[in-house]
Amino acid sequence: MKNENGYGHFILRYIEQTPPGIPILTEEIVDLLIEEFQIDKDRAKKIVNTNLNRLKGNVIASFKKGIYYKPKITAFGKAPLNPSQVTTKMFLKDRGEIIGYETGASLIQRWGLTTQIPKYRYIATNKFIGNGKRVVEDLKVVIRKPRMRVTKDNVLYLQLIDVLENKDNVKIDAHHPYQIMSEHIEKNHLDYGKLIAIVNKGYSKEVLLRLSELAAETKL
Repeated sequence: MKNENGYGHFILRYIEQTPPGIPILTEEIVDLLIEEFQIDKDRAKKIVNTNLNRLKGNVIASFKKGIYYKPKITAFGKAPLNPSQVTTKMFLKDRGEIIGYETGASLIQRWGLTTQIPKYRYIATNKFIGNGKRVVEDLKVVIRKPRMRVTKDNVLYLQLIDVLENKDNVKIDAHHPYQIMSEHIEKNHLDYGKLIAIVNKGYSKEVLLRLSELAAETKL
């Protein structure tokens, strides 16, 4: 029978297999422990917290509550965890599965459609429950719920449609914005018919009109 020793070995092995500088989430280890040992969530949480506290300061360091990492050793000492790695693991990719994407003002700026530099990075993620948005100040991100569940098959489509919608009313000051969007479509081999289908499922007629303008102006 797998006992307390087995739990500890399982957790330590997971940590050993995680590269330095990559976030280690308490909630992820809890889920893995439940899958592996078929125990209830409260017991799994207690086991994980006990083991991580034992390893803290020796094998792992704490970034914030529920988030640990193995520090990278550099010429200047132990490197702190990069917050962008935490953002990716918490809101963008869960065990290899795409669960979110950059959106809003930060995406529009990254695409070169505006010269305005936003204070936060905007993320649409399946992990967000509820309405509106939430600022995660220590990560400098704003998270919100996507229009539909994000998958690897629709993520690039949703990004483009969000840029067209521009729900944050970011000032677009690029000279040829539709050309920039068209290059994104061509580069990622997006299908215009699929874009229309997604817009019709959950976006306004205004977004559909902008998509038609994009198609007409760039001869999609």
